[in-house]
Amino acid sequence: MNANDVTSTRFHDPSSDALKVVLMMYDGSIDYLNKAIEFADVGDTKTKNVYTHMANDIIIELDKAVDLASGGDISLNLKKLYSFMNRHLIQAVQNENIQGLKNVKRILSDLRDSWQYVDDVMQNEMPV
Repeated sequence: MNANDVTSTRFHDPSSDALKVVLMMYDGSIDYLNKAIEFADVGDTKTKNVYTHMANDIIIELDKAVDLASGGDISLNLKKLYSFMNRHLIQAVQNENIQGLKNVKRILSDLRDSWQYVDDVMQNEMPV
């Protein structure tokens, strides 16, 4: 390997792969909530509930992945947000509350944007 090979090869960061998975999970949950909202708008409660549960399943998995031991206040706050969203989605199903779905979608979208920013910063700081 010569010097040109070294400078043209990007350093691979496994945490970047994990972050991509997190972003995909957020995307999936947001997509499911969009579908739940669409079905709620046309009065299809059964399908709305299916998509709401699918979105909530992803939120539960995101919650399980939070590392409280090394994440400090950020991970504690994330767990609180995931718990809050879980409760609101359950209430949205029980009370036919479409606004609850929209609120959770907004929170997920904001969190997803924040994680995307972290990924962008990490990509820009990688050595070349």
